[in-house]
Amino acid sequence: METHFCKLLPVLFLLTITTNLFAESPLQDRSVNIYSPSKWLKNKADDSLYVKITGDQLSKKQTEKLSEELKKQQGVNSVKINFELATANIHFDSKLISTGKLLNIINTFKSSNGEQKYRAIVIKDSSY
Repeated sequence: METHFCKLLPVLFLLTITTNLFAESPLQDRSVNIYSPSKWLKNKADDSLYVKITGDQLSKKQTEKLSEELKKQQGVNSVKINFELATANIHFDSKLISTGKLLNIINTFKSSNGEQKYRAIVIKDSSY
């Protein structure tokens, strides 16, 4: 009886391996998905500027005004301003607009009472 089992054991082992090769389980899928970059990244250069805005606390309306003012500039792709943290993340094309011009727009922005009380401190600038 033992000899029959010993002869059958390698056959069962090989049968198990071959059936596992053809199994289609999500855990056994080793294929790689390659995602292409989004369309706008192919067409536009994307430099980023991350700044801290010091001075008076920004309100939501002031944040929207400053964001619109920055978006008007040619070469600015996107603007995200967090009025609670007083930070701005600006994506732009450095061939069309300079970091200095963007900082100048923030520095000359007037508060709700008409006074100029904001300064931009550069935290990260990828255009250099």
